[in-house]
Amino acid sequence: MNKFVRWSGIVHTTLSSFHPKLKLGQARELFAAALGHNSYASLREHDLHALETVATYVVLDHERALRRAVALNVPLSEDQWWTAHQALTPARVSLGRYIGGMGLMRSAACHLFEDTSHPLFHEIANAVGMKDGHRADDAVLLSDADTTPDALSMLVRGDVRAFNEEGALATPVIAEIRFPRVGRQLYGAGTLVHAAQNGVPRPYEPNFEGDIYGA
Repeated sequence: MNKFVRWSGIVHTTLSSFHPKLKLGQARELFAAALGHNSYASLREHDLHALETVATYVVLDHERALRRAVALNVPLSEDQWWTAHQALTPARVSLGRYIGGMGLMRSAACHLFEDTSHPLFHEIANAVGMKDGHRADDAVLLSDADTTPDALSMLVRGDVRAFNEEGALATPVIAEIRFPRVGRQLYGAGTLVHAAQNGVPRPYEPNFEGDIYGA
């Protein structure tokens, strides 16, 4: 069973609790719409292989799904669709993929920033003393499919933290995280492609575990 069949089956099961007469074919049309397609046939032709093989992030377009429901004469509410969305997110269901709305990509960019080493981060930390990690504050959309059809870029704001005998400093930085677009609403694993300092260092309080009581 391929991923689309499994996931659209979950959508059908979930939405059937609200609409007992909903057909599996209609659920597949709704899910295909959420993936950016006008029909299930279009998804099969253009994106099914990518969904099965190279997609890491599956971004659902809720508005498209709701508009498709209107065209299919399915009285689907936002809350009902959200319930179906939530049913797809557990790891045991997502099958190694991350499924969500555009907020998923902002979270992915922040996590990738925090998990990625970059020469600038070490350079900033070494100028202060001992590196104490780097942390993301937020991420905003830098470019989308309209401006860069082959990728989605996020701008992450965060800081690099380091300390010495005199104190601890957090240096603001920005970084571009780029995700290759492998389908209409599908993205591959991201990479940090650029980073720069974005302000002057400021003091912060390090969180040293067990520094006094050995906890």
